[in-house]
Amino acid sequence: VGVLAMFGLAGLTVLLTVLSIAAISTNGTMKGGGAYYMISRALGPEFGGAVGLVFFAANSVGITFYIIAYAGEVNQLMGGTDADVWAIRAYAS
Repeated sequence: VGVLAMFGLAGLTVLLTVLSIAAISTNGTMKGGGAYYMISRALGPEFGGAVGLVFFAANSVGITFYIIAYAGEVNQLMGGTDADVWAIRAYAS
């Protein structure tokens, strides 16, 4: 019963998020700025700026994970092992 309640709550959260993003997105044309512009227009410049900074930080950290994963795959394609830390770092740079 607990697992079904968690899945139901997660589904409700996703549904509400999708509906709110759809409502914000269809509320006129976007001039530019992407997700930050949409958030700042809907929530105001103060809260939008805070969300924009967190959004930037998350993207910055995310790209490092993508680069390291890519370098690990290139290392395996070149015949290396997971212990070849320096080779992975070289591929990532």
